[in-house]
Amino acid sequence: MFLKLGDEHRDDLDSIANLSPSALTQCCELAISLIADGANPRAVTAVAQELELERTDVDTIVKALSFLFSECARANLPESEFTLTILDLNVSSEAQEVFMEQYRQHVKKLRELFVRADAKTDHLFGISAIPQYKDLEWRMEIELDRRNVRQLVRPHFTLNLKTSEQVEFGTRDETNKLNNVYMTAEYHDLRHATDVLGEALKEIKTQHVRRIRNYIQ
Repeated sequence: MFLKLGDEHRDDLDSIANLSPSALTQCCELAISLIADGANPRAVTAVAQELELERTDVDTIVKALSFLFSECARANLPESEFTLTILDLNVSSEAQEVFMEQYRQHVKKLRELFVRADAKTDHLFGISAIPQYKDLEWRMEIELDRRNVRQLVRPHFTLNLKTSEQVEFGTRDETNKLNNVYMTAEYHDLRHATDVLGEALKEIKTQHVRRIRNYIQ
């Protein structure tokens, strides 16, 4: 499996055919910096002046490269699948070598960023540090009555939500840390949460969501 870029991103990367390997390396480094540290207009302007290119052209290339590296790293593509992704772009062999070297150097760093995303990168690529669901355990306790209230039946629920998050990066066999989140809820709160989740599951099956999912993939 390899990453298939959309036509818009492919068009943005077409101009790299006119770049030398050293110039492409500079653009790749700016792209990695954009993912890790956020936008740096001065650096883009400096590279554009050095390469004698329009600033808007360099900015477009850097953003397209940022998308390429971030999506491949987020999918945790091994080098073999990353190679197929690059081949699909129909770039020169020199450009392929630059891409491979940059990906090899920075994929572990990018993987860590995607798990421990901060506010600088979150708005750019939708990076999420949300833990992954593993299991849910629950226990119900029923309060039958009180001294001043007869014939009272009041259920209480104790929930243990089990999640996992990645703590090792850069390999196909990443280590996960298991977490336990304990919560208490009454019946009407739990019923409301169940209804909302049920509506969300129904929404996933709509044509609108399917179109968005196909676009993202």
